[in-house]
Amino acid sequence: MKSIFGWGIALCALALFFFRFASDFDSIKIVDPAYSIWVAIGMAISILLNGILSKVLLNILNVQISMREATNLSLLNVVGNILLPLRAGTVSSAVVLNRKHRVDIADFVGLNAAIYIVSIGLNALVGLFI
Repeated sequence: MKSIFGWGIALCALALFFFRFASDFDSIKIVDPAYSIWVAIGMAISILLNGILSKVLLNILNVQISMREATNLSLLNVVGNILLPLRAGTVSSAVVLNRKHRVDIADFVGLNAAIYIVSIGLNALVGLFI
């Protein structure tokens, strides 16, 4: 019941946001919808690949997470970095891993550096095909 109530509040807040700032979204009309679909597909593939990468690299730290949790961490990272200042998505991922799996923050910083290096290459590879 809490989940349905939470989703209802989130959808109402989203509808209110779009209603309140409708004039700001007028420029979206000039963008071809097919382009938006391709961008969304590219982002989904990128998040999935970064989730796979996170899962593989977290195995190095002896942290076993499911594919769903790895993808959720990747999504949390992306959304947090877009919506919040100072790379807060990365910090929130570190906090989740620390609280849930007892990953040391220093280990996460090193792992995160490796993830960013490989992620740049993966995203470039995805960009070549889209």
